Amino acid sequence: MIEPVSAADLVKVISLPKHKKVGKGEGQVVSALGATFSWKVKGGDTGYAFAVYEMTVEPGRGIPLHMHPFAEFFYVLEGCVDIMGIDAKGTLEWVPVAEGESANAAINAPHGLLNRTDRTARFLSVANFQHETLFNEYSAILEAVGQQTMSQQDQIEVFQQVAAKYQGNSVQARE
Repeated sequence: MIEPVSAADLVKVISLPKHKKVGKGEGQVVSALGATFSWKVKGGDTGYAFAVYEMTVEPGRGIPLHMHPFAEFFYVLEGCVDIMGIDAKGTLEWVPVAEGESANAAINAPHGLLNRTDRTARFLSVANFQHETLFNEYSAILEAVGQQTMSQQDQIEVFQQVAAKYQGNSVQARE
């Protein structure tokens, strides 16, 4: 008969992962399109199950319409962001998400966001590690070509090109 192993004996032979605390203002920072990401939990920290970032979005700024083969969850900490999507007729639709509210962009659902207020907005987002990879790749391109010398429209076009690699097709919406 095999004797059960106690937890105390198990930790003597198995290296257990440590908890990771990320403090306020900590995390890898990525800037894109007038928004600042701070990766709180990266894919490698979760066995590539998910990644978590905090994003700050200045008034009038946001992330253009895109899609990817994984869901993305948003929880607004401060202010309000409008989540954009496309209805069955191909028309752009907006859903305001205010402080304390959340939204989910489903797998392959076209989405983006815009801060259409006069206050800075801040939210927490959870997605899979590919989302982290997309924004890290985008940020590296901007850094290499000099983000300060690029127009907002050029930055959007670069973002859409990088995002297209992760979505497999492009998204077009009608206002």
